[in-house]
Amino acid sequence: MIIYILILQLAALLHSFGGIFSKLGSQHDVFSIHFVVFYFFAIMTLVLYAFVWQILLKKVKLSSAYSSRSTSIIWTMIWGVVIFSETITPFMIIGSVLVIIGVIIMGANDD
Repeated sequence: MIIYILILQLAALLHSFGGIFSKLGSQHDVFSIHFVVFYFFAIMTLVLYAFVWQILLKKVKLSSAYSSRSTSIIWTMIWGVVIFSETITPFMIIGSVLVIIGVIIMGANDD
């Protein structure tokens, strides 16, 4: 089961890359080459994520999979700081802790 938890987290990480590419694309003029390239990568990342997600759903309970997917919010927040120099607020930290607690509680419910 540990391997599926790790794959779920990698899938959440992959899902967060879609947000990164979207944000990078939004910094350019619509339909410029940079815009198109970043949105192409955003779409391809999300397509790959969809395939991984479907494979995971065969092996993991839906409730556990969905709760783990919410960790992409945390990954996206980390990327916001690292790539875009955004600021993390105390409320963001509290929210992230609540997400992690929820994932642990949902995961502990698995047999």
